[in-house]
Amino acid sequence: MKKSLNKWIISLLLLALIACNTIIPENNSPIISSLTAETQQLSIGDSTVVCCIASDEDGDSLIYVWEATGGSFYGQGDSVVYIANSIEGQYQIKCIVSDGNRGEDDAIMSVLVSSKNQPPRIIGLSVSKDLVNQKDTVIITCNAYDQEGDSIFYTWQADAGGFIGSGREVMYIAPWQSGNYTITCSVWDYEVLPVSAITYIEVEYIIYRGTVTDVEGNTYRTVKIGNKWWMAENLKTRHYRDGTEIICLNDSSRGSYDSPAYAYYNNNDSLRSIYGCLYNYKAVKTGKLAPAGWHVPSYTDMWALLEFLGLQDWYRDYDGYYDYDGYDKLKAVTGWESGGGTDEFGFTALPGGKFGCFGDNPITTYFQYINQSAHFWAGGREMKIEKNKQTWLQLEMGTYAVGLSVRCVKDSVSN
Repeated sequence: MKKSLNKWIISLLLLALIACNTIIPENNSPIISSLTAETQQLSIGDSTVVCCIASDEDGDSLIYVWEATGGSFYGQGDSVVYIANSIEGQYQIKCIVSDGNRGEDDAIMSVLVSSKNQPPRIIGLSVSKDLVNQKDTVIITCNAYDQEGDSIFYTWQADAGGFIGSGREVMYIAPWQSGNYTITCSVWDYEVLPVSAITYIEVEYIIYRGTVTDVEGNTYRTVKIGNKWWMAENLKTRHYRDGTEIICLNDSSRGSYDSPAYAYYNNNDSLRSIYGCLYNYKAVKTGKLAPAGWHVPSYTDMWALLEFLGLQDWYRDYDGYYDYDGYDKLKAVTGWESGGGTDEFGFTALPGGKFGCFGDNPITTYFQYINQSAHFWAGGREMKIEKNKQTWLQLEMGTYAVGLSVRCVKDSVSN
């Protein structure tokens, strides 16, 4: 029995000796190589992605634990979203990485949380006057402030008109056209999107009027449209400004349709006081039709007039430009077959018609469109206003064997 017990004791001792000589491998802790954030400067309530890169030599699965001295986290694993604290300050973000075998590593980074930048605030826009005349000036001030004391920048916009100056106070120059115009001021501090405020300026068009007298003593009403003075009646003189008589085609025994001449509509002298005379292009080309200091409008003069009216829907055809919305602005209120226009600028166009002619000794003259349309010389081209359709400015004349009305324009823009 004693011998058997000794054998067991010897066996246990051998087992213990073998166990003591067995080498158990050492566990390697994870190693964090970087801890980064998309941004380390945040505003209150903002968020950023934080990423921890770590490795484990033993290939153990890694566990990530995130801590912060302020703020919170969304998500888990090696990449989370950090949500900034609601109080300004500098905060530490800590990531602890473990392998489940008592091996771990940690890393710390800092983030700075500041108050969120607020856009400037506009108290309002103030204007020196909100009812003006064409080309008047108005002082407009933007009353704005920035809560953080940042510098404020201003931009100004308007439907029409222009500005002089910059910054919080500018001078607005009203347009020529009457209407209600929107003024917009936008302010920003270069860190946030701009905020805007608007005000309105009403422009009333004042018609400036005058008179001019021709060589015969005929006195014509005049009107300033834009920066040009125009006759507000059709020319009716039968003499050039040097006193020379103009040939009248109503007397078919005199002259030729190719000579400088004029005619009364339907050979009716009584219509001259209403519609004036119809002149052919040869008479226009003499340069002596208009009173001294005035001239028959060029194509450029007439185009400037039509542009001033604000006609927006011009389209170009093969022989001219047309507008379907603005023709009423030049028409007289009465005197038209199908109703008058608005005569907004005092031009007071009347439907005096036109004439065509052919032959020589005697001349055959025919008349058209009385009470239906107005036809004016524009240099060597024709501007036509129809009764209910459109305003038309011709590019080229098909024939000069015609007679049209004349509205003279003053040579100088003064007075």
